[in-house]
Amino acid sequence: MNRSHLGFRSRLGGALVVAILSIGAIARPLAAETVTVVIRVPHGMAVPASLAAQMADWQRSGSVESALLLNRARPEHPPEAACFEAFGVLEFADEGVFSKWRTESEPAIAPGLIVRRVDCLAGEKARDGDLSQAVFIILTYTPTIGRTEYADYIHGYVRPLLANIYDHRLLDRYAVYLERGEVGKVQAYSFQMYRDESAFTASGKLKVATKAQLAASDPAFRHYQEIKESLASDDGGTFVSYCALEDGGGKFPHVFAQEHAMGSYRAKDYTLAQQLVDALTEHPEVEYGLIHARVQGQPAEFGVIASHRLAEVGAVASPEEVRVLTNDDSGLMADLREQENRTRSRYVLQMKDASGRFLPAFLTLYLYTRPADDQAQVRARAMAIRNELAAQIPNFEALFASGK
Repeated sequence: MNRSHLGFRSRLGGALVVAILSIGAIARPLAAETVTVVIRVPHGMAVPASLAAQMADWQRSGSVESALLLNRARPEHPPEAACFEAFGVLEFADEGVFSKWRTESEPAIAPGLIVRRVDCLAGEKARDGDLSQAVFIILTYTPTIGRTEYADYIHGYVRPLLANIYDHRLLDRYAVYLERGEVGKVQAYSFQMYRDESAFTASGKLKVATKAQLAASDPAFRHYQEIKESLASDDGGTFVSYCALEDGGGKFPHVFAQEHAMGSYRAKDYTLAQQLVDALTEHPEVEYGLIHARVQGQPAEFGVIASHRLAEVGAVASPEEVRVLTNDDSGLMADLREQENRTRSRYVLQMKDASGRFLPAFLTLYLYTRPADDQAQVRARAMAIRNELAAQIPNFEALFASGK
């Protein structure tokens, strides 16, 4: 993979993931005695439905000081694969609390998950902000040098670069984690949380300028810039997104951030509509998706009933979007959004059920594309994805029913 450290070319629209986060706890700088653990769900493995509930329980009970779980992982550069399906971070007050958790709670974690103690080599506390709009990316590396040497590299190269982006208030939080273990068999993670999509986009130019400035003024930075490719293999970047933890947890694989909803609709279950949106991650070209529908009991209202950004569930549709409901495909909407050397193609299509009947609902897809792509083929792909979903919808009412 030929991606320089911390240089991004693509973008995920802050799409959704489940994240359990106690801002007050995880936002503060780590104390010297704090113990940090990373939990990874390997790529290709289904995320256990119990994991979010377990982490919420550990946090509520005081077993951990803070818990963060990110899933719905997407690769930084499709069609490359994401590095994992879910990524969790646990912080413990001290060694004693960690040892107790390891004895009493860790054995209950689903088989197949990878649990590793990590050291935080660099980082900055989280600023207050709208986390539902944040852009999260985790870069994964396998160091080929010893722990001390790798820490020196992080402090001499990565930290000055990220610190400047943080100081410019584009990054709202960052941390560099290194697993404990044998060289060549452990991974390092650069966790970055950008304020929003515009901040992420702006960070590209700032990175270039910061690298040039530091290379000219800092001999250590310049040295590491020249040799960094030999210090670790670049395993790829993975985009993830945030969703607030509902008070009292929940029995469903998703945690709904209802406080951000803008319409009357409230999901009371893990619906078929949400299940269909989640399944869109099986298509590497899909960056982000959502479903609008006529709200039951509110015939004049169309709102978001499922989304990769769960904070959007309940948001009211715009009149422009509702105009796609022509009961044929003549109202299909498409627009291209230029972004560096990539485009994001947005398609809004009226949905169908398994019989081919058009529904009072529409699907919005954001697709990764390139300027040279044949948009007729992209359109055909968007319609094919819509039709795949239709095969799983017996009727309109089923969209609101449990997807289990």
